[in-house]
Amino acid sequence: MEYPFGVGGSVFSPRVCNGIINYSTGTTYLWDTGATSSQIVESPIVQTTYLVDITSNGCPTTTDSIAIYMDPIPILDLGVDKAICPGIQIILDAGAGQSSYDWNIGAATTQTFSVLPGAEYSVEILTVEGCSAVDTINVTEALAPIVDLGMDLLVCDGSPETIDAGNVGSTYVWSTAETTQTIDVEGGTYSVTVTNVEGCSETDDIIVLENPMPLVSIGIDTTFCLNQSAMLDAGSGFSGYLWSTSDTTQTIIVDGSVLGVGVHSIIVEVTDALGCTNTDTVLVNVDGCLGLIPLAIKHMQVYPNPTSDVVHVELDQVISESILNVYAMDGSLVLSERISSQFQSIDLSRLERGFYILELSADDYKEVVKVIKN
Repeated sequence: MEYPFGVGGSVFSPRVCNGIINYSTGTTYLWDTGATSSQIVESPIVQTTYLVDITSNGCPTTTDSIAIYMDPIPILDLGVDKAICPGIQIILDAGAGQSSYDWNIGAATTQTFSVLPGAEYSVEILTVEGCSAVDTINVTEALAPIVDLGMDLLVCDGSPETIDAGNVGSTYVWSTAETTQTIDVEGGTYSVTVTNVEGCSETDDIIVLENPMPLVSIGIDTTFCLNQSAMLDAGSGFSGYLWSTSDTTQTIIVDGSVLGVGVHSIIVEVTDALGCTNTDTVLVNVDGCLGLIPLAIKHMQVYPNPTSDVVHVELDQVISESILNVYAMDGSLVLSERISSQFQSIDLSRLERGFYILELSADDYKEVVKVIKN
């Protein structure tokens, strides 16, 4: 920046620019520094007076003087380039005490400038002495964390699920006050705020509904003789069954001769349509029934078994108000006939191939046989 001086005894008004003192008039020059040119370059940090003898076109020599000092270059520092979170404004500061400010060539003329990420910003300042400086800063957009807890959940009662906020290395604040990446949840509404290493935060929430466990009952504990059987029924409406006997049907037949004398735990696990499970247990006591007459032990013989159409049922006696029921393995009743004699035939020809349960039912007495239909 050039400064014309009319002070300090100067008659010729030399021009001063960045420490260069230059006279445009005169023929010869003699400076008190010993220089003899029309200009000298000086950089005093305190005010200093320079004298020069000037001769012009044979005129008498004239002594001129000028006092100058160099203002220091203004210090301007907007800082290092920054990455800030999307949508967040920051304030850039060019420092106080300057004569003027010019941000991004006319965008603002204040000391500070509020900016958003995604651009480069520059400012030029001018001091009261007319010295200028320029600085530039690049403000980029930091990546915010992607937080997705997924769709709302349906969980089974008593079986918590784990939800994961992702973004390894971030910090977490859950609505439960937990601060881990994953938490176990049951029924309720949960939210999490995730803050990544750049300081950007995002929040997500999820609703967890709790489905009650399926209700299953295979009845009360039971006792029967060594050469008898019993049918256990876990009930209909479930999508899956798994017995401790490895059977996977709604009903099973437990045979005393297979189990052996003693008390046995029979367990079933059922699964409903939503995948929720529950179990029930029944104790089966197999008694040797020593001293009982044969009629009290077993009343029914079934043949042929397997059969392709008709199965014959032979009873040792006609039991009052007795019924023969045929069940599919899912527990559904497919045939039922009242017993009218000691010898009875049941037509299974219309049934599909598979396993069926033939039940003799009379008052409090029940006897079952598994029948195979070819």
